[in-house]
Amino acid sequence: MKRRVADELSRGLARLAAAEQEIPLLVDRPTREAHFRRLGAWLVEERLLASLLRSRAQNRPVAAPPRLVDMGAAFLLPALALPPRWRARCRAQALFIKTHLRAFYGEPEPFTLKLVAPEARDAVARDAQARQGAVGLDTPRLLAHRSDGPYPYLCEELVAGHHPDPVQDADAVMAFVLGGLWDRYRTNGFSWQTCAESHDLGALISNFSKMTEAFAWPDKELLRGQLSSLDDEASKLVPWCLGHGDLSVGNMLMRDDRIVLLDWERTRRLPLLVELAKIVVTCPGAWAAVAARVRDELTNTPSPGMASPEALGALASLERLAALRTRFSAASPGAVASGTEARRFERRLSAELDHLAKLMATYST
Repeated sequence: MKRRVADELSRGLARLAAAEQEIPLLVDRPTREAHFRRLGAWLVEERLLASLLRSRAQNRPVAAPPRLVDMGAAFLLPALALPPRWRARCRAQALFIKTHLRAFYGEPEPFTLKLVAPEARDAVARDAQARQGAVGLDTPRLLAHRSDGPYPYLCEELVAGHHPDPVQDADAVMAFVLGGLWDRYRTNGFSWQTCAESHDLGALISNFSKMTEAFAWPDKELLRGQLSSLDDEASKLVPWCLGHGDLSVGNMLMRDDRIVLLDWERTRRLPLLVELAKIVVTCPGAWAAVAARVRDELTNTPSPGMASPEALGALASLERLAALRTRFSAASPGAVASGTEARRFERRLSAELDHLAKLMATYST
């Protein structure tokens, strides 16, 4: 396992070194050999890590890419002694995140370089195209991108800010979603499919049964019975939109009381309530606001045959449950080997089931 991880990181660093030769934004300076250490999901340059630790020890302000500064020095300190160490030729101070090697640079201006594998080159093209069409929305300024060749990349400005808190910043998030983002949905046009065309209801309910079979959750039998009533929606209409594809507070940054939307590589046409599913589950009061907007704007378009917002929300929630099963490669938290991942799975599953139960209770009445 360690050998495989090391090989993957070495290949990633090789891709970075090659891509740096192609991007003119880096300052010409003598190359030097940089050393990186693995810290959880992070791969961090040693000089950057040591600088951050010294700054913390001397109580000085730390100027560093987002998120790393939020880690405590007591947690970061052991990283200096953690083997193994990787070497790479580097032109600028960099910080890498997770598997697709996102690098934050500070020279000549703060910007971000996202490298992807050649087989994921379409994601770069989608991201760049979606960003250019996101008129009226705040997105990081696109500096350069390349989806052809052996080293696809996307280079954008590094935006300073913080991720919105889904509870404390719920009003700001909903103002953004139902304001500028909704205008984008409207500009690109809503389209319509029947529930039967949009969702495989039989497979979704079967998946729900498997996921809740070994999960202690109250009233799951009642909820299972209520879900059968969704069969009546098969011929009704579902609104689709050109969406972000991964809309969540984790892909938003707050900057000067404005929200910047990041990571457009999953943009596609999809059911409107599937697009908004993460937001309505995590932000208090979001469902009421979304349901009201759907009723006000879409109920009579193109005909009165649209499924109720509660039914649309329930179908989107069932899709989210299926996505959770794929994300964690397991049908229930008890089947996940990692304790941390199991707890994360359980939290997300409980939140989704609570939301689904509320929708079905309203729908059934």
